[in-house]
Amino acid sequence: MAGAQALTLPASVTALTIGNSNANGLAQFMSPTYTAALSGGTGMSLTKVGTNVQTLGALSYTGATNINAGTLVINGALSSTAAVTVGQVGGLGTTATLGGAGSIAGPVTVVGAGTGNTLGKLAPGANLTTGAAILTINNTISVGLGASMDYRLSQSTNQALANNDLVIGGGAVSFGGPISLNINAYAGTLASGSYLLMYSSGTINGGVSPTGWLISQTGDTGHAYSVSVPDSNHMYLTVVAANNSTWSGSTDGVWNTGVTNWSSGPVPGATAGTTSNDGAIFGGSVTNKIITVDGGRVIRDVTFTSSAGGGYTIGAGAVNSNSLILS
Repeated sequence: MAGAQALTLPASVTALTIGNSNANGLAQFMSPTYTAALSGGTGMSLTKVGTNVQTLGALSYTGATNINAGTLVINGALSSTAAVTVGQVGGLGTTATLGGAGSIAGPVTVVGAGTGNTLGKLAPGANLTTGAAILTINNTISVGLGASMDYRLSQSTNQALANNDLVIGGGAVSFGGPISLNINAYAGTLASGSYLLMYSSGTINGGVSPTGWLISQTGDTGHAYSVSVPDSNHMYLTVVAANNSTWSGSTDGVWNTGVTNWSSGPVPGATAGTTSNDGAIFGGSVTNKIITVDGGRVIRDVTFTSSAGGGYTIGAGAVNSNSLILS
């Protein structure tokens, strides 16, 4: 069935499963990109299975929506106020993704880590090769520990240009713990500044900036990243220039500011209790691999190059408060 012909299912259909064929979606006759209206009877639910990408337009049914595998892109209005679940508890251990530029009336749950779980992913721009998407969820959003969010970001932080993925919520947004945030700098190197990732009329993460997120990127260079919730209703990705320094150990094995033990960049690490954009790089051709931290330091990350080999020990000095913390 082509994407321009509306489909109304009889009231006797109480559960619809799409994606079985992995190629053509519904019963092997719905095209992977189906933009016309899909309507079902009272109580009908929709379940996405299979590893394929299925794009849908306006959806009119009253039951739940379950994305158990693959990707469901919603580019119209999903009018059902029943639950939308992305991922599956005790599923096949793969990934399920919700994306699109449409609107969803019901609460959305993105399944997190658990034995055998199919992890959920929220990705407005899923399946796009150009541009970005704004996904509107007019209800609560719950993202589980270990789930993920993908964003396509441009070279401008100006959201008015609509060149960056965005999630708009209509209720409280909660995170069950650290998640993976994957950034696709689809237009090239990102701008330094703050990219709006999410806005909600409800409180995001209890009004507290999240910690421990695993942030990865493709297409960007020379930056460090952090996520903040500065005013309860907005969540931003802050992009700043990264400071990377390489350990030489040419003077001694002390990580401090008094001697020259770093062959490039400043001595990395802000004092404990503050954030840092510094990264420390350790290679193989160095004299001192047993390193003593002179005081509490906070750094962004530690990199051991392929030539680093073994033998590195990084520990506190004589004062117990000395420590190395990855921010």
